[in-house]
Parts: sequence; C-alpha cells; structure tokens
Amino acid sequence: MAMKSWAGALAAVMCALGAALVTASPATASTVHCTGYSTRTLQSGELSPNSAPYVPTTVTGGSTACRLDYGDGITEYVSGSGNNWGVVGLQRNLNRCYQEHFADFRYLQDKYGFAPLLEDGKFGPNTKNAMMKVQAYLHDYVGVTSVPVNGVYDDPTRVNLLFWNGGTVNGEHWLSCDFLA
Repeated sequence: MAMKSWAGALAAVMCALGAALVTASPATASTVHCTGYSTRTLQSGELSPNSAPYVPTTVTGGSTACRLDYGDGITEYVSGSGNNWGVVGLQRNLNRCYQEHFADFRYLQDKYGFAPLLEDGKFGPNTKNAMMKVQAYLHDYVGVTSVPVNGVYDDPTRVNLLFWNGGTVNGEHWLSCDFLA
C-alpha cells in the first residue's frame, strides 16, 4: 500500500511539473530597461559630422539589449531626477525616421502616421501609440512578422528599426536613416 501512495504522489508531482513546463511563458531576451543612449555604427558605416544615431542602451555597459515600455521615464520626470535618455533616443528616432517619412506619403500617413512626439524622455501614451504605429508598419507593410505590435521597444523591434543619422541645416532635418550594424 505504501508503494502505491508513493507512486501516486510521484505521478502527481510529474503531472504538475509537466503542466508547469507547458504553461510557462518564454523569457524575454531583454528584461533590463534602457536608461541611456549611445552612438552606434549603422549598416552604411557612416556617421554624420553633426550628429550620431541615438540608440537606446543600458547606462552600465551601454548594451543595446534593453527594452522600453509604457511608463518608462515618467517616474524620473516626476521625481525630478532627470530624463530617461533611452526614451529620448527612441522618440528622436521615431520622429526622424518614421513620422517625418510617413508625412511625405499620404497612403502611409493615413494608416501609420502619428503626430510628432515631444522628445521629453517620458514613455507615455503618445510614444506607445507611435511605437505601435511603427510596429504595425514593419509588420504589415514591410512584412517583418517577427515584430509584435505591442508598443514595446524590445529586441525584435530594435533589430528591424531604422535609426536617424542626420544633421540639421537651417532648422531643417536632413534624413539619413539606417539599421544598426
């Protein structure tokens, strides 16, 4: 009888472990939030003399394997500890490489367009909406189905996102957008 109880308990534990393995969600590659930005070389190998791309990174180590999500930067802003420069970098890239580009093409503006973002370092509803519009553009129009349309700046989005590398001449931005090298 003791053997049956032990075997039954083992079977129950095995079933529970199996269920846990089946229902466990996959870990996301980037769990560290971006809090800074740094310059990186683009695929073109070019850096303009007046500016460099603003790529969101972790402050320590400067890794690009980081994420930004709704609410990032708001605590820093409210507490007065400063901007989240990772969010500023993302906002700058979304404005220069997508918002300005979409505005030039009516068919893109109608479906994927968004108002220019205030580059304030707060990942609020406007930044999330803009990120979702760009992700929808990448997913639906460009055909990059690995990019989820969730408003989160993460690894799949970063790999497929264009980064601005341009200057300002007489108050006008000249565009040069490219992928990270």
